[in-house]
Amino acid sequence: MFDPKMAPGGGEYYRRLVEEAAPLAGVKVFPATVHGPVDIERAFGAFTRQPNGGLLVLPDVTTVTHRQTTISLAARRRVPAIYPTDYFVDEA
Repeated sequence: MFDPKMAPGGGEYYRRLVEEAAPLAGVKVFPATVHGPVDIERAFGAFTRQPNGGLLVLPDVTTVTHRQTTISLAARRRVPAIYPTDYFVDEA
């Protein structure tokens, strides 16, 4: 999950690295672009319909600013999540 307007290189910097590593881990990547809380909720609605899903939050201004929305949705929907910094986990 990332905001292409705020993420480094429009999100491509981290996205490329994640997509290269995904096959090695046996996972598929389904990018979710977000611009605020409404988009974050929509993204959760979309990817939680898939079995065995998880969340990887890329670091950008939007994902950091709206981290409480992401943290609470991940907890409420019981979605495993990987966050870009430890303060996401501290606030969970």
